[in-house]
Amino acid sequence: MNKAQVVGLTRSLAYRLAKRGEAITVNTVCPALVLIGLIPADIAKKVPQEFITPSATVVRAVESFIADQSLTGQVVECSGQELFYHPTPTFSNPGTEWVMTGGVKRILDEHAKTNGK
Repeated sequence: MNKAQVVGLTRSLAYRLAKRGEAITVNTVCPALVLIGLIPADIAKKVPQEFITPSATVVRAVESFIADQSLTGQVVECSGQELFYHPTPTFSNPGTEWVMTGGVKRILDEHAKTNGK
């Protein structure tokens, strides 16, 4: 799963949980390059320092979501020392909103109920 898919899943889960009245928040932290041992040390040494995101920046991002429990479906990008919050985009039109907020699922659920499945 790539970051774009994780962002979509986050926003979808947050929307659906909120619609159900669940007190569960779902947010995503998208770190840039954090040196945590996944990259061999000889390669990591060649990365310019200004392009490395300290793990403390990622911790700050997580703490920001913990501090504000009203945030859900949000995405924060961590790059270097900075945090960039990306707001949820608006739907392009009513058709897109209907599809993305469960319109097709409601029809399928009703169909299954009607047909005893």
